[in-house]
Amino acid sequence: MSTEAVHQGPYRRPKENIVSTTIEKPKPIMRRIKVGATAAVASIALIGGTAALAAAGTGLLAPGQSTDFGTNTWGETRLCVYNYGPQYGQVVFSAFGSGPETDWIPPHDTYCKSAWWWGFNVNLANSGSTYLYPYYA
Repeated sequence: MSTEAVHQGPYRRPKENIVSTTIEKPKPIMRRIKVGATAAVASIALIGGTAALAAAGTGLLAPGQSTDFGTNTWGETRLCVYNYGPQYGQVVFSAFGSGPETDWIPPHDTYCKSAWWWGFNVNLANSGSTYLYPYYA
């Protein structure tokens, strides 16, 4: 007799091992979680995150230079400026709808400003004689 297996037709599982294929309706709590997660993702897309903001405006500012920073559409944006110099630094914040605000930064120190700028760019100008490093916090 040959050692090859004899094909006896298609394989059939025993009936006791068959799993029901009935699809259950999602539970109400799962539906609420899905709606909540969708709303959260939409909110993040509307508000914008710091990671998206970080793409513009960062870098060392020499005396007399300026740069624009993007801000959150909804919510507070926090901008900080570090003074690398041995003397006081001076930074000017200019935003749409408000006049320029001049702030002094102590030597080797950080100054931060938080505000709702509603998505309008904020211009930071170095009007002092030291190097400044602006960044999002």
